[in-house]
Amino acid sequence: MAQINFDKFRLKDIRIAGYRPFKDFRVGLTSLEVLIGANASGKSSLMELLRFLRNSAYQEIPSEIIEGSSGMRIFHIPGEDRIEWAASIDAGLSADVVYSGRIVGPMGSIRVDHERVETSRPLSTKYDQPFLYMELRNGEGMIYEPSHKKLQEQKIKLLKANQLAISTMNNPGLFMLYNLREYIQRWRFYNSFGISNEQLRRPSITEQEPMLHENAGNLSAVLLYLQTEYPETFEKLKFYLGLMLPSFRNITVKARGGPGQVMAFWSEGSVGEELTLADLSDGTLRILCWTLICVHPFPPTLVFVDEPDQGIHPRVYPILAELFKKLSDKTQVLLTTHSSYFLSMFDIENILVLKKEDGDIKSFKPSTSQALIDNLKEFGDQELEIMHRSGEFEMIGK
Repeated sequence: MAQINFDKFRLKDIRIAGYRPFKDFRVGLTSLEVLIGANASGKSSLMELLRFLRNSAYQEIPSEIIEGSSGMRIFHIPGEDRIEWAASIDAGLSADVVYSGRIVGPMGSIRVDHERVETSRPLSTKYDQPFLYMELRNGEGMIYEPSHKKLQEQKIKLLKANQLAISTMNNPGLFMLYNLREYIQRWRFYNSFGISNEQLRRPSITEQEPMLHENAGNLSAVLLYLQTEYPETFEKLKFYLGLMLPSFRNITVKARGGPGQVMAFWSEGSVGEELTLADLSDGTLRILCWTLICVHPFPPTLVFVDEPDQGIHPRVYPILAELFKKLSDKTQVLLTTHSSYFLSMFDIENILVLKKEDGDIKSFKPSTSQALIDNLKEFGDQELEIMHRSGEFEMIGK
């Protein structure tokens, strides 16, 4: 069965209740959002919640500690032992698809209390109700699949209480549920501190159609994939590296290490010998990783990069920002930053402010303020940097 074109999928809106600082938080998202805000304003927590959903679409929900975190508990203290979400997704239909759920405790005995997938409104004037694809309570419920002949119904009972039903949708015949699971599973989350410099500097095992791992441990394997299967894209990668790193001359991938292992080699104008990735600085490796993600012919269905400007010289920011803009033409891109200069590389429409207000997290789009837009027109884009440094964005949203 043909699959839905994931190019059409976008996370348009998400409501979160009970997860860390989010008491009752809702935010709309476009194809490119640059999240800003003071420390503890919820930027990283939004990334963690989306990653938690992605992980739960693969595997069971852990009983206490979130996988991949530094001892972070499932439930925030102080707070209730519950997490609720409702994600509105543009899936290329006449109505958005809403995936919602609730996880409850206590800690050590996590269970999925409720899970539901439905359209946001009727799919056509022939119907008076949104279409319900799936609904479960306490691990039992029904799934529905529209067909040309009649509506298919199927009972479902999960084997484990800490399992999301969406993670079990392995049948391509369940068209929307199967593709929704695939879409969420293909989300990727990156940050400078999550990159394992030790792993990416080692030989990589070759893979079929690899995407860069979140720790970048398969960097050489992804480079080989582009070098052999998509040489034009590989040349584009080298072109952008040359723009950002004047000393760069070439990068190539060769067989090294054990059977099926490869290693990338780097050439610089001032160095006579080829360098391995182990010889490159952390900043150079980050530039290589971000550029690779942006030019990859098959990007993740959502790319969330936490502070991509970290450890990178400001002269690189304009090109790096342009790469992320181009990537947002192919997939959804969410970035965070504390750099006023990096922020100024983006249009005001792409900026999203998060702030803590009355004990909860609120969001605000500066582009909705006509006074701010008039101010930027009068004083120029440098005013955006000044307002970010001074914290005026957070004040405007009040």
